[in-house]
Amino acid sequence: AFTIGSEINKTTAAFYDAQSALGVYGKDTAAFVKQVGEFSIATGADLNDSINSATKALKAFGLETSYTKQLLESNARTVQVGITTFRELDKVQTEYAGAAKGAGQSVDTANKVFAAFTSIAKDSVSAATMTKTAFEGLTQKGTIEGLKRIGISLYDSNGNMRDMSKILEEVSGKFSKMTPKQIDEIINKIGGPEGLRNLFVKLKTGSEDFFKTLQAFDNSSFDLTKALKNAQGDITVLGGIVRNRWNVV
Repeated sequence: AFTIGSEINKTTAAFYDAQSALGVYGKDTAAFVKQVGEFSIATGADLNDSINSATKALKAFGLETSYTKQLLESNARTVQVGITTFRELDKVQTEYAGAAKGAGQSVDTANKVFAAFTSIAKDSVSAATMTKTAFEGLTQKGTIEGLKRIGISLYDSNGNMRDMSKILEEVSGKFSKMTPKQIDEIINKIGGPEGLRNLFVKLKTGSEDFFKTLQAFDNSSFDLTKALKNAQGDITVLGGIVRNRWNVV
């Protein structure tokens, strides 16, 4: 708590939650809480919300705690380009994380698809549900066969699922050479859950802003060390850190 400059009771709760959720103890817990604590100061997110989100996301994505920094920086980029907040992302990320993992997608791909959905969904909860069902529908038989008919394979030469954003770029390219009737026939043949259908409809009616969000995610950057340094330069943030350290002493 002193090192981070966080409130002692929140830090104690963070330790307990991290140990319970991840099964790590001692120095491993300290390193995890420190990273998430610095992230919360750098971004203005609540420490305990961030701990809760990070632990659940790591488990859902099947990642070790050594990937915590990558996860946090990916989340920051999601908030930068998507129509969402850290608090909202903390609450909904686990909605689509497991489905993304099941479809063989990375944290970045899962987050960028969610960020893109926030531009067409009514809120972050709806965007997360769309993202989840899009990933669930990706590996269904109808999707595999439907895309194969137009010359798109979901798997690489080694039998691994390809990056979804690359697949969507190819689908968009194929759609651009078809009539609306032909596209509708393909979408109806594929079927699948709502999120997947919404995704294909978006590629049919106007994919520019969707891909603009994906590209913005790829082009954005977030350096936790720099962000923390910038935040500590803010007098209000610095005052809170000093006050918390004094209380710890």
